[in-house]
Amino acid sequence: MKEPKKVQRVSPLWADVLLAVMSFAACGMILYVYLSRIAERHGTVFELCGITLAATFGSRVFTVAIVGLWILLLAVYAWRYASVKHWWAHFVRLLMGLLFCITLAVFATGGVYKSVLASAGIGTMQTALDTDYHQEDLQVMGELGVYGGRLVSGDPEFYVCRQMDTFGPFERQVLEDTATQNFSTGYEQYTYLEQDNLLQLRALSVQHYDDGYWLVVKRFVAASDLGIEIESLSDLERYIVQMQYDCHHSGGEEKLLREYADLVGDAVMRVQ
Repeated sequence: MKEPKKVQRVSPLWADVLLAVMSFAACGMILYVYLSRIAERHGTVFELCGITLAATFGSRVFTVAIVGLWILLLAVYAWRYASVKHWWAHFVRLLMGLLFCITLAVFATGGVYKSVLASAGIGTMQTALDTDYHQEDLQVMGELGVYGGRLVSGDPEFYVCRQMDTFGPFERQVLEDTATQNFSTGYEQYTYLEQDNLLQLRALSVQHYDDGYWLVVKRFVAASDLGIEIESLSDLERYIVQMQYDCHHSGGEEKLLREYADLVGDAVMRVQ
């Protein structure tokens, strides 16, 4: 005799609320770890309402535990409130549907967060420009490179950056590496030039940040030509922060490369 088909039970309100709360908790923890990773890659920390929420090993373990508990609760919910014969299919449908919604929410929120970081200049060229200086090997250093100090081997003169131009961002490295100019590894080329009756140094480099590749041109002037007496490298810092800065970032790749070529001439070669 054929067994009667078991009627699917109606889930009570408390079970639906519990599942919804656990789903939101799992989504929140996954989102927290994901946004913390984005912030870490941009060289900053994830903050919410002024509270720093950096992802730690403990928080990641807790996230795994919450997600595991959520999946277990989902399985129990499907088994208890679906037909006995097909509860596993009901569980798979529930899991796939909720995972899709969570994934959509996480990536949508992550995209908005990346845009917020970029607009704030975090993890971009602007971060490098805003960085604090520190002293290292007779040079004043920053995330963008050397802004002043004894720059050329064998030259006893102190130099300070007075003008910097940046071009970008580019999606690719647009300068050709040669045997003497390996721009892909952060190489910075120094050349002497005469301008405004002063012997100056020009530094060319390619810098890579989260917003893309930037071509950087820095012009240095000898401290003695500026009438600066250097007793320690910290004396250079107040002059470094006064340097003129011009960011070329509009008009498309071809226009930016033409502007760059007009400034540096034949000093470098473009990647075709």
